[in-house]
Amino acid sequence: MNKLENNKIIEKAITLIKKSNFLEAINILEKNTKENKSDFKSFYLLGTLYLQTKKLDLAENNLRNAISINEKLFEALHNLGIVLTLKKNFSDARNLFLKVLVIKPNNIQTLIELGRNYEISNNVEEANKYYQKVLVLDKSNKTANNLIGNLLINNGLHKEGLNYLKKSTGFIRFYDENFEIIK
Repeated sequence: MNKLENNKIIEKAITLIKKSNFLEAINILEKNTKENKSDFKSFYLLGTLYLQTKKLDLAENNLRNAISINEKLFEALHNLGIVLTLKKNFSDARNLFLKVLVIKPNNIQTLIELGRNYEISNNVEEANKYYQKVLVLDKSNKTANNLIGNLLINNGLHKEGLNYLKKSTGFIRFYDENFEIIK
């Protein structure tokens, strides 16, 4: 199959994905990966679709195939890190997230996922460190502010946590020691 035909298959799969027709996109990509074993894009898209549909073993297989073809495909490394986190393989997931950060040091989503990985592993300090790195890059990042706020509250630092939650939602008004949630 030539590159132009392969690109048309990828475009068709992406169109189907945008229309939430995951099953048909999966069928097209499965066929394409069997016919074109060097197409990292098909393996990446297929792995990502399987991640979205919670078929973690299939997601892992396809993302690993994509990475074996293109080891600098940071999107595949990132998504494989998510798969491994969901499978509770925290250490390997962290290593993948760190590889992404070598390729793309300011990748906010990867910093957030690395923080979540540490948080799930009960390493609050490291989780906070990576969430804070996000805020250095984007001080108004709602996800990072929310995650830090919840992390602090869960660790007994209520006032500090509420300050971060305020930044994440904009719906908390503070009065000295008290606060009011605005609906």
